[in-house]
Amino acid sequence: MATTIREFAPHVYRKGESYEYLFEVTEASYTTEQLERLPMIKDLFKIEDLYVRFRLSTVSVEPDEVRKKIELIETGYCELTS
Repeated sequence: MATTIREFAPHVYRKGESYEYLFEVTEASYTTEQLERLPMIKDLFKIEDLYVRFRLSTVSVEPDEVRKKIELIETGYCELTS
């Protein structure tokens, strides 16, 4: 039996429904210099960006099982250095 939170109704899956999502993460790397006992950030030397667009679709809905399909729509990676 699924646990529910009183304020939220559980999602009712329907065959054929689909949603598109975008996952993106950007990371920056810096040079550092030791100042007394703490490292101090100096210069930016690299930025990395990763993104993934995907679609999540409901393929079938049975009383005890929901089957889904994930499709990659677009992916990308970019790295910039100083």
